[in-house]
Order: sequence, then C-alpha cells, then structure tokens
Amino acid sequence: MVPAATSSRIRSATQAVRLCGGPAVLPMVIVSAPSSCARVAGLALNSLWAVRRSPEAFRLWTTLYRVCSFAPVAGDGGPATSSGERCMDAHEGLTWHVAQWIVEQQSRPLPAELDRHLHRMTLDAVAGMVGSSMGPVSAAVARHTRALYPGTAATAIGHGPASVLGAALVNGTNGHGIESDEGYTPGSMHPTSVVLPAVFALGQSLGVDARRIRVAAAIGMELACRIAAAGHPATRNRHFHNTPLGGVFGATAAAAVLRGLSVTETANALGIAGSHAGGLFEFLGDSAEVKRFHPGKAARDGIAAADLAASGLTGPTTVLEGTDGYFAAYAGAPGEAWFPERVRDGLGEEWVLLQTYVKPYPCCRHLHGAIDGALELRRAHVIDPAAIRAVRVETFPIAARHAGTDLDTVLQAQLSLPYTVAVALTRGAVTLADFESTPAPTSRCAP
Repeated sequence: MVPAATSSRIRSATQAVRLCGGPAVLPMVIVSAPSSCARVAGLALNSLWAVRRSPEAFRLWTTLYRVCSFAPVAGDGGPATSSGERCMDAHEGLTWHVAQWIVEQQSRPLPAELDRHLHRMTLDAVAGMVGSSMGPVSAAVARHTRALYPGTAATAIGHGPASVLGAALVNGTNGHGIESDEGYTPGSMHPTSVVLPAVFALGQSLGVDARRIRVAAAIGMELACRIAAAGHPATRNRHFHNTPLGGVFGATAAAAVLRGLSVTETANALGIAGSHAGGLFEFLGDSAEVKRFHPGKAARDGIAAADLAASGLTGPTTVLEGTDGYFAAYAGAPGEAWFPERVRDGLGEEWVLLQTYVKPYPCCRHLHGAIDGALELRRAHVIDPAAIRAVRVETFPIAARHAGTDLDTVLQAQLSLPYTVAVALTRGAVTLADFESTPAPTSRCAP
C-alpha cells in the first residue's frame, strides 16, 4: 500500500483513462510527487538502481504496474466506413490507402502479441512522463500551457488540469524529457512520446472506452513507425528530427480513430498534418532543450489536424506521395530517398510496432552500442579507470555525430558518446543518477 503521505500528494493523479479491460485503470497524472519517486518512475524499467534506493518509490511503482494489466482486445466493433464512402482501387495513392486502413483496422482484433507489447510500451512511456515532469523543461512548457492553453478537459502529468492541446503538449514533452523513451530503429524515432500523449489527452476529454483507446494507440504508433522508416535516413540527412516528423501523422491517425472520422475525413486530416510536420536537428550543436519539446508539438498538432478535418477543413489527400508532398519535401525521390512499400506492405497484417525497443540506458539510443562494448570490456578485464589514457570508439556515422565534449547541461551529457562511454568504463553502469546534475567526469571527455 502506498504511504498516506505519498497518497495525499498524488490524490489529483487519479484522473484516468481506462486503458485496461474491466476495472483496472492507468493513472493519467502524478501531481507534486516527490522528486525521488519521479526519478524512480522515470527509469523503473530502464535502471533498477533507482528502485532499490527507495522502498517508498518501489511501492509507488508497483502500484502503477498492478493497475496497468491489459486484457486482450476483442474485435467488438468500432466505426466502420460510413455509408457511401468510396472504395479504394489499386491505382489510388498512398495517402488514401493509409486512410482506408486506419478506418478498417478499428473493427479488427489486435494480435495478442501486440497487445502484450502495448502493455510494456505504455508502462515505459508513463514512467518517463512521470520522471520528466519534475524537470525544468516540463515546468517551462507547463507555464506556456497555462498561459495559452488554459482548460480542464485533460491532465498534464505533474502539472494538473489543462486543455486537450495543452495536456498533449506537456505530456509529449515529458515523454522525451529524460531520454528514457523507447524507439523504433528503422525509423530512428520514438512513437510513444508523440502518440500516447495525444491519445491520453483526447481520450480523457471524450471519455472513450478502453478498447478504442488502445486501438487508437496501436494504429497511431504503427503509422508513425512506418512513415519514419520510409524516409530514413534521407530525412535525417536533410537535418530533420524523425520523431516529430513521422510522429505527427501517427498522432493524427490516433486522433482520427478517437473522433470516429470517415476515410475521407481521415485523408484530409493526414493532409493537414503534413503542414504541421517539422523539427530540425540543429539542437544537437548546443544541446538546445527544444529537442524535448518536439514530441509534444507533434502530439498537439496531430489532435488539431483531426479536429480541423472533422470541422470541415480539407487537406491534400496526396500529402504523402504528392510531387510537393511530405516525402518529396523531407526525403527526396521515391525509390531512391524514400520507399512507399515500407508504409504500404503488410499494413494491418505485419505490425512493425513489435520491433520497438525499451532503452536500457537513459541517453540517446545511438550511444548504446558503444556503452555495451565499454561495459563488456570492463566485465571481461580488470580495468583501472585511472590507467586509461584514451578510448577509441568505432561506430556508425549518425552515432559519431554525437561527439560533444563540452558538457554544461544534462542534455549535452545524454547526447555525448565520449561522456557515456567514460561513465560506463569508470562506474560500471550508466543510470539516471549519472545525468542528474552537471556531469563529473568531463576531464575524461577530451576529444
């Protein structure tokens, strides 16, 4: 049982979206939780170091885990194609094909394996949102939200009531706030940080049922992963951040499910989302915190795109494949820079979402291979860290770009290959504690 002192601090956290069959519910927010508990929750699936540090935090986490037990999703309905809705011919474009799938998939059961995977992804994502909610970036975005997105229809984790768009913005920022969010390697993106905040906020405001919540999340994250993979690495090489780029389409798809949009409305919503796609990688140069904000922006914009389509605004229904569309702008020529089959092939039959990973270390995923290597060297050999004169790391080109050695902020450390390898070799682990303040072993990060 959670101690009374902790329970009193999280009483307003009991607003929930029913993500689980039967009586089980997932808390939507933890308000004013002790920072130690927040840090624990944020890395509970990534670093058991933190859980062992605090019995109270361990009880808080296990309570969260117990209430999030998923029942299999049955194919018990959902909005079907509306009367008179056009049928898709083989020659019609990619955007229409995706819109048709979004609507039709709602009446189909999710595979049991995917259902279990959603369980794990949701726990991991909510843990990261809780852990991030106590940080300065979350606080800054929450201040912005209170000023420009006031409301009470949804909940911003750690900050209380907010409007739907405001809650999505804060929770998306929280989801990416401590670099603990899972990812999809073929697309180099993090689907939960964008799609789940959109689903939580809109689902809470609409009061939709458990099944629709989970189907919306699965459809949105699947599409986000596929769109990101279809253009990667061309999109990254053009200096864009794939998480908000592909993520806004995933958030839009999920919102379309929750709103019960028709195929035509969904195609228009995707078209509108294309005008919201964005996110530059220039943050990497000086580790600007706007990186944390990118998923929140995409979650907010996905909800807005679906709402605008439902309200009658049209978008280009060739937004993905058009000559001036998303892939042409952000990737290049089809078959060379982007590959439509990565979106289309197996859609609804082969769930690429099952290929997402949970991070073992709270830092950029591109650094994890080098960290694994450093830890293995330490385990296999008796190494005196003081005797190490230099470390040579050979890795893939994108990871090699994360070579920062000026570590004045937490984010700079989380994006630094030299720092994280130095931590692994000197301390034998890489945990959230190694990023809680200005990094200590900077002397070992000389280029």
